[in-house]
Amino acid sequence: GAGKTTTLSILSGLFPPSGGSAFILGHDVRSSMAAIRPHLGVCPQYNVLFDMLTVDEHVWFYGRLKGLSAAVVGPEQDRLLQDVGLVSKQSVQTRHLSGGMQRKLSVAIAFVGGSQVVILDEPTAGVDPASRRGIWELLLKYREGRTLILSTHHLDEAELLGDRVAVVAGGRLCCCGSPLFLRRHLGSGYYLTLVKARLPLTTNEKADTDMEGSVDTRQEKKNGSQGSRVGTPQLLALVQHWVPGARLVEELPHELVLVLPYTGAHDGSFATLFRELDTRLAELRLTGYGISDTSLEEIFLKVVEECAADTDMEDGSCGQHLCTGIAGLDVTLRLKMPPQETALENGEPAGSAPETDQGSGPDAVGRVQGWALTRQQLQALLLKRFLLARRSRRGLFAQIVLPALFVGLALVFSLIVPPFGHYPALRLSPTMYGAQVSFFSEDAPGDPGRARLLEALLQEAGLEEPPVQHSSHSPLSAGSRHQKFLLKWPRSWPVATGPQSLHPQPASVAGPVPGACCPTARLQLVVPLRPRQ
Repeated sequence: GAGKTTTLSILSGLFPPSGGSAFILGHDVRSSMAAIRPHLGVCPQYNVLFDMLTVDEHVWFYGRLKGLSAAVVGPEQDRLLQDVGLVSKQSVQTRHLSGGMQRKLSVAIAFVGGSQVVILDEPTAGVDPASRRGIWELLLKYREGRTLILSTHHLDEAELLGDRVAVVAGGRLCCCGSPLFLRRHLGSGYYLTLVKARLPLTTNEKADTDMEGSVDTRQEKKNGSQGSRVGTPQLLALVQHWVPGARLVEELPHELVLVLPYTGAHDGSFATLFRELDTRLAELRLTGYGISDTSLEEIFLKVVEECAADTDMEDGSCGQHLCTGIAGLDVTLRLKMPPQETALENGEPAGSAPETDQGSGPDAVGRVQGWALTRQQLQALLLKRFLLARRSRRGLFAQIVLPALFVGLALVFSLIVPPFGHYPALRLSPTMYGAQVSFFSEDAPGDPGRARLLEALLQEAGLEEPPVQHSSHSPLSAGSRHQKFLLKWPRSWPVATGPQSLHPQPASVAGPVPGACCPTARLQLVVPLRPRQ
């Protein structure tokens, strides 16, 4: 889009600016929004209303948030509802209101609390013509002593409500000024429309019209040139004689459209031309004439077209021959304004009144400050929450009943499950594992460190007594604690030769016994088939 909503969101504090800054009432929007918000009213592009609250509850809620006391918020609530025409709907929830009524309520909320700066983002979008006219009347009534920043797509609305109109295209400010200023510098001039008289048709032409259904355009032009002594060149020459600089814009079968420069309105040439047309109206074969000014819609289209063509310019301006920018506002002070815009000569917008007395109004009477304001805002929020919970059954069930139900079920299950008893401590001892055999070897018999390690490995298991009963397969007896043995392998192993080296025989009475010494006869020996070299 053009960037209207983004700009208004930055001014209202919704989005931080990526660059630059803006000041409202002398405060920077980047660092002093807390000081701006008590004097700021916002009507967003879309309605932000609570479905469960009524119309009067909305006004009361936002009034309390703005710091109005209970004695002040009541009369202001009645006054706003009376102005927007929602007195008959004050006890109706907003979800039952039409789109136009909801929009009126959003505009009224923006003025609650005596807001000095009111930001309205397309306040008449999506409403019917009657509601749109009502919103216009509300804005015209409440703009005294306030600064209204309004965005709209309707140029007639901008011309009616705006003291200054700014055209934004592609995120750039193309021009800004009063409607008269924009017409003077960007308009084409006054449009003069001359309506031609219809010439009577002959009998043959009437018959041809009945048969063909229409008169040939060429024949009509021919008849017009024959029946009238004054054609288009003569009419243009007549107008240019009295108003130099007039030019033909459009020629239609029954009317001519010419553009007259603005200078003719000041030197009296328009009056002379109009007197000449009034006296020679029948002679010129004209039934009437009319004059109109350049519309803001035409100026807007012209500005947007020029700005789109100048987007590749390095300075980013919209063409110095067309767009004036903010610096061109000084020219407005030098223009000759009509009486309704003489306020511009003093540097103030037309139609605006001086600021109201600080000692009157809701800003000075009945406004709460400090901790009292914080307590009042908290009370308003809690009351709003209570009303929403009371009127929303599903929300009340999900937030209150359902959590309590789950907590109750947890307590019931905690009572059903039997409690855990106190069991004696279990014994944990190496003797509980039965006969365990570990294999290790000592490569350095003379090393004292390894000797200590070997002694630690062969020491007793501890002070725990062995179990009373053992399995018959256990190698430990009832009276023994631990049996240790040491296998002493010779340093040199006899190397077997012949076929027996590939198929060694197990140890038996007939076979050889490995050269190993063992202090007990119950030891089961595991001897490698071939020792390492």
